[in-house]
Amino acid sequence: MTTIFIERVIFQATAAGTGSFIESSAVTGYQTVENGGGVDGQTFSYAAQTTDLSQWETGTGAWTASSKTLTRSPRFNSSAGTSAINFASAPQVMITALANDVQTGWQQTLGTPGYTNTIPIHAATGSSQTGPALNVSAGNGDGVGAGGAVNIQGGTAGTGGAASQGGYVNIQAGAGSSGIGAGGGSIRIIGGTAGNGAGSFAGGVTILGGAMGSSGIPGDIVIGGSTAISTDITVGGGSVTIYAGDGPGAGGAINVTAGSAVMHGGGADVGIDAGNGIGSFAGNIYLRGGNGDIGGEVALFAGVGSSGAGGAINIFAGDSNGGNGPGGDINFFTGAGNGSGRTGLIFLNLGSTNPGVSGALWNSAGTVKVSTG
Repeated sequence: MTTIFIERVIFQATAAGTGSFIESSAVTGYQTVENGGGVDGQTFSYAAQTTDLSQWETGTGAWTASSKTLTRSPRFNSSAGTSAINFASAPQVMITALANDVQTGWQQTLGTPGYTNTIPIHAATGSSQTGPALNVSAGNGDGVGAGGAVNIQGGTAGTGGAASQGGYVNIQAGAGSSGIGAGGGSIRIIGGTAGNGAGSFAGGVTILGGAMGSSGIPGDIVIGGSTAISTDITVGGGSVTIYAGDGPGAGGAINVTAGSAVMHGGGADVGIDAGNGIGSFAGNIYLRGGNGDIGGEVALFAGVGSSGAGGAINIFAGDSNGGNGPGGDINFFTGAGNGSGRTGLIFLNLGSTNPGVSGALWNSAGTVKVSTG
């Protein structure tokens, strides 16, 4: 149920008792429901009271425009109850937000149906100072209760037209001023902190592209560092950093998995590409396992083919495009042992077919070197 808010509406009810409120006229200085923009069928929160303030009631009600009637679904009353109070005289009824609308979460419908509406929620711009922050926080749990979730979801596309598209979710931090050292604002998405009880766990952060309907294309997720527009050649593009958390036991894992084909077709590829260099070195790719009593593994698994070839693992070093520069190297480093422990091993295992031709380690140009430490 969506509660609608309208401004400066207080009306005089026609009768006392426990029945629905029927609007008589606006209280002096205020306006009626219809003059305030109320529409038939909308739900409002109200506070009703007698002029001597001896009786009052708060609740929600549905508005019927034709009879100017507001139904009563009480939340509290002056007798410390939750039923409709029996007013001794006709009360005055105010349309207003109640504590429950704010504390347990409220929703207001904004925009005009049939039009492309952008509903901005943003902090004001700073004047010669830092812009104010915009914080969206869910409520904390109490006792054994879980913390509240924060859900931000783009709108679902209509079902009538072809090529209809679900709405985007745009979250943008404020831009810095033109002053030296004035950086743009950060965006932090942080799961809720776990409670202290046994078995409590911290809230996760889930970012999902929109689901497809009966036909169409699922939504993508794009995470990218921004492109540098400066002419200063010492300025690099924005980085994307993905790291797992440390732990007193095992460190967190990073898993990158491409989607599998569920009906027919090939599994999706996982591509990691370093940037090209212009007048300088091309970017490197680093895959590192975490440190620990037992160092973390870096595992590369190709997909399993159900009725065809298994997926390949391709590792390509970059080409040199001029200046007699050498092509990029491919380096495999194992971790160093500690104390009496051995250093890490490198395994190159060739799969076999059954029946078929066994795999082979080969080179067509250049040199393959296998060296011990």
